[in-house]
Amino acid sequence: MVGSWGEPDSLNPLLCQNANCSQITSLLFPAFIGVDPVSGYFAPNQPGALVESWMVSSDNLTYTISLRNDWYWSDGRPIIAHDIQYAWQAIHSETLEGGPFIVDITDVTVIDDYTLQITVATPDCGVLYEIAQLPVVPSHILEAAVGQDYASINTLDFNTAPNVTAGVFQFEDYTPGQQISLVPNAAYPDALAGAVRPAKLVWTFFVDAQTMIAALEAGDIDVITGTIPRENFARLRESGQQTYEYPVNTMTHVGLNMADPTHPQNGLDAAGNLIDQGHHPILGDVRVRRALVMAVDVDAIIQGTLFGAGTRISSFSVPTSWADNPDLTPIPYDSDGARALLKDAGWEDTDGDGILDCLNCLYAPVGTPLQFSLLTPTTNTARVAAVQIISAYLAQIGVQVDATLMEFTALLDSLGAQTFDAYLLSWSLGFPVDPDPSEIFEATGDVVGNVSNMGSYYNPELEALLNQARTVPDCDLAERQTLYHQVQRILQADAPYIFLYTTTSIYAAQPGLEGFNPFPNQLFWNVDTWGVRR
Repeated sequence: MVGSWGEPDSLNPLLCQNANCSQITSLLFPAFIGVDPVSGYFAPNQPGALVESWMVSSDNLTYTISLRNDWYWSDGRPIIAHDIQYAWQAIHSETLEGGPFIVDITDVTVIDDYTLQITVATPDCGVLYEIAQLPVVPSHILEAAVGQDYASINTLDFNTAPNVTAGVFQFEDYTPGQQISLVPNAAYPDALAGAVRPAKLVWTFFVDAQTMIAALEAGDIDVITGTIPRENFARLRESGQQTYEYPVNTMTHVGLNMADPTHPQNGLDAAGNLIDQGHHPILGDVRVRRALVMAVDVDAIIQGTLFGAGTRISSFSVPTSWADNPDLTPIPYDSDGARALLKDAGWEDTDGDGILDCLNCLYAPVGTPLQFSLLTPTTNTARVAAVQIISAYLAQIGVQVDATLMEFTALLDSLGAQTFDAYLLSWSLGFPVDPDPSEIFEATGDVVGNVSNMGSYYNPELEALLNQARTVPDCDLAERQTLYHQVQRILQADAPYIFLYTTTSIYAAQPGLEGFNPFPNQLFWNVDTWGVRR
């Protein structure tokens, strides 16, 4: 019995949009490109995935993909290349109500039943994330139902009762608002023990996390999935449940505006030439930004706002990423060092009010107080508390922070307008983690009205490294990793962000669930081995 806080929006991977849907469809349908559970990155010939190998052309624009030939749909038909081509054609029709977001694939060509050629628009190695999202669906079933009238897929009975599947489980029944029952696929070719062990997998829906946790503690369900409030982590640990905690792929940060907030403009003109952004009177000086980083005790924020359920980050990366630089450590809390750096940058308290003023600073008029506003949404209590703690720490070194809580849409409008000073938000890096921050830190992302590089950061060395990492020949992973390590060092040194933390998530199972052995973001990787000891 699996407890879920929320219900799937569809059981058809062509329409799937939420996490509850993707977890269930991943058990009913093969993945296209698999993920190595240890590295957390795409790899060929992975259990539960169809792709056996792939080759990338010298210009990085064509992927030739070889598929396994030993996998069959539950009606006995082989899984073939056309099943993926049909899925892409349906998505490309732009008539589906949901499904994966795929924009950079320009064509999917069937070479033979077990070979595909995928053409992409740009030589960007990150396009592998899009390719991996291609669903594997029984095209013979869908074509028989709708042909090429892809819009009709939106209303198929298949969406809530998929009668032909090929995953570790098969569909049995669905009672909306209550549960979904899955039964083993006896023909599943990748069962780790030779056969799928669970006799049934029942997905039970709960209206809130507290009810779901209580059901686990009572033994009514065996494992829970979904987001569990951090304040419940200790309760789960102490109640004797099996638990597994891991850093999620979300990066919380304070973003800083480096440009003149009174004159917002794009980073590039229509011809692609750089536009002088001016300077933020306070945050335009890298010494000030570095001092702010040093002045904030991030570990205290993690303890005070997240019940300790967080991990410090050093730069634009998370610890579970294949591209994370293990040698780059977070800048330590050092309030004395921060004061010295601000003094070196020309800021001193000239009137005894406890707030530093510009004496000979770079960009502000003499006498300007070291003061700026810090925005965050009203809806996230942990972020609101973090803003208050950050304000208190910066006050200790003579920086006045005006904490400003805003409705989320209004906050995004302010960020897009580039009239802000600083904000506290999070970026989600997805799974597998996409380490490429080009849109966020390149001049092309500095567009008034968008929320990408709204701080108008620019570093030509960084842009060159990012371009290299995107276009490495054959998309060699080791070479890309080395380049992203350099990127992370530059971002830490330039401090366009105060890099804070990634939050912790938790999986929990009752003590009698055998085989519970998750990896980060991969609770069900070995679900075919699970058993319940009553």
